[in-house]
Amino acid sequence: MSGFPNLYKKKRKYKSNEVSTEDFFLDFLAKKKDEEKECGRNKNEYMSGGRAIETALAKKNFFIIFSIFSISILFLIGTCSYYQFFNHDYYAKRAESNKYVSSEIDAQRGVIYDREMKQIAFNSNSFDLIFQKNIDSDQYEIDREIWELSKILGISADEIKSSISEKQEKFKDKNEFAIFNDLDKDKTVVLKTKADEFKVFSIRKNQERQYPDSFAFSHVLGYFSKESDEGGWGIEKEYNEYLKEIPGIFNKERDAKGVVISEKLVRPLESGKNLVLNLDLGTQKKVGDSVKEIVEKYHAKSATVIVADVKTGGIIAMGSWPSFDANILSKGLTHEEYQAMINREDFSFYNRAIAGEYAIGSTIKPVMAAAGLEEGLIEPSEGIYCQGRIALPGGGYKNDWSTHGATDLKKAMAESCDVYFYILGGGYNGKKGLGVNRMDKYFKDFGYGELTGIDISGEKTGFVPDPDWKKKRYGTTWYPGDDYNIAIGQGYFKGTPLQITMATAAIANGGSLMKPKIVKSVLDSEGKEIKTFEPEITRTVGVSAENLADVRIAMRETVMSPNGTARGLQAMPVTSAAKTGTAQTSEPNKYHNLITIFAPYENPEVAITVVVESVPYEMNAANVLSREIMNYYFGERLKKNKEEVNSEAKTEAPVIENDQEIDNDGVVTEPQPSIKPEEQDGEGIREE
Repeated sequence: MSGFPNLYKKKRKYKSNEVSTEDFFLDFLAKKKDEEKECGRNKNEYMSGGRAIETALAKKNFFIIFSIFSISILFLIGTCSYYQFFNHDYYAKRAESNKYVSSEIDAQRGVIYDREMKQIAFNSNSFDLIFQKNIDSDQYEIDREIWELSKILGISADEIKSSISEKQEKFKDKNEFAIFNDLDKDKTVVLKTKADEFKVFSIRKNQERQYPDSFAFSHVLGYFSKESDEGGWGIEKEYNEYLKEIPGIFNKERDAKGVVISEKLVRPLESGKNLVLNLDLGTQKKVGDSVKEIVEKYHAKSATVIVADVKTGGIIAMGSWPSFDANILSKGLTHEEYQAMINREDFSFYNRAIAGEYAIGSTIKPVMAAAGLEEGLIEPSEGIYCQGRIALPGGGYKNDWSTHGATDLKKAMAESCDVYFYILGGGYNGKKGLGVNRMDKYFKDFGYGELTGIDISGEKTGFVPDPDWKKKRYGTTWYPGDDYNIAIGQGYFKGTPLQITMATAAIANGGSLMKPKIVKSVLDSEGKEIKTFEPEITRTVGVSAENLADVRIAMRETVMSPNGTARGLQAMPVTSAAKTGTAQTSEPNKYHNLITIFAPYENPEVAITVVVESVPYEMNAANVLSREIMNYYFGERLKKNKEEVNSEAKTEAPVIENDQEIDNDGVVTEPQPSIKPEEQDGEGIREE
């Protein structure tokens, strides 16, 4: 190398003008070598700090990079188009919903009053925990609030999440909903003091339906639960369109940061209309207490009482036992609580007053008497001789419960002579009877076998049998014994306590079969009457006024006769007429006890029907219960009202604040006439 000192400095000469790539590359390396020596850099420094050599990009790599870039651009364009054009309305609505926060302003459900304007169903305040699903919060924030809630409420976070999921499915169309109702007041106070810590949860003041003396009123009023928009049968359901409130809607407009920039009332609240019923609060409470006591005293299955205005058909009282507590249902129950409630012996949703279909026994005899008189088959003074039974055509006998001897219409009604009505219904020894077809005609004319049309649901029709039905049902013909059975309200015949009441009212008022009504009128929020439910006559029965008067006279004998089956009513504060009944049941030694009454006798105001179901051995339970109701309605009630009037006259009437009620309890200072043991009445047992 020493012999060639200038090898790398000497420029090469080429014979031609062409320069190959290899020559160019070698010259480049030689030049770099010289630069390294001159600058004192070693090879490693050169490699780490040197400039990169630019070479041509391969076509394959270029295609891959270009494709990725193009696909990304197309994806972005497609996504933008999807949100901007195809789903514009959806996301515009979501943006709008985030911009506006709507909340409801609670209105009050209508109050229900008795005929004296005493509250029997009203609203009280409670507090609910509200989840607002339209609030823009991330899951972390929601979980934090749930955790805080769990500590305050004393329940697990999972329980809160489960309640949210359940209610969210149920109220999917609402922006907010209650996840817990009727919060404990102490916990409500804590939550209110920490309101600023919660964004998606809030406390809402709510109304809760209250029913004083719930067991007495439940079958009539039903109940209303805030879990639904409709009442649970009874008046609360049938008149829900009047009672229900319309909550107001309040909008808050927010900016992108969630700051409220405006507030607006979108819809004003509208409270529900108020109802005035024909019910009398005191009488209804008395009925509720008395039916329970009589069932427990006589070990009966159930008891039912109806008191109706004979001139208007207005229901003054209607109660059954067993009953239920509407207050519990209005608050909402878990499945376990509901099962525990329905398994109680004193629980029943069954409104026997309108749905109980019974063999009504001798309470059908006033209708039978009216039919016999109208058809000319009997005269009031015409008599038969009762030997305690009649012989059946095919052998055997049809027994009476007693031997009555010479018997006309008044004695037959007073002592409830079955033989008299056997003959009237089916004929005997050549004396013509009504027969099944004519009996059915009058039964239906007085409302049996059809709905009365009362203004609550659940009513049953009872049943009026005929030969065609028996042939289809049992494949047998109609026998004289069938005539005898339905003539005394037994056999295949069935009626409801309400049907008995309205039939008795028709006899008392001169022949108008009234449509029973519980609701009297509707009031607006200012107390102005906006609708009145006028009395309605279903039909005028096909019996003359003279014949109906004879029936009333005969029913009066049931009370006034020394052997009358309702002679205990003589001790009542007013005069009355009545018909008792005893019906056999499928259970040995158990009987339905019935009585139907109208009073006062001279100018009838009310019809009262009592049914005590499946009473062991006793024939007198219904009579005892009816006397309690009569004593209250025509005695204690009137004294109480008089005392209230006198009290108001002596002292200034107190100011009644919102949510307060007038106390209608009173003290009776004078005892009512007692029934002596020897005056016990009722029918005896009929031996078949």
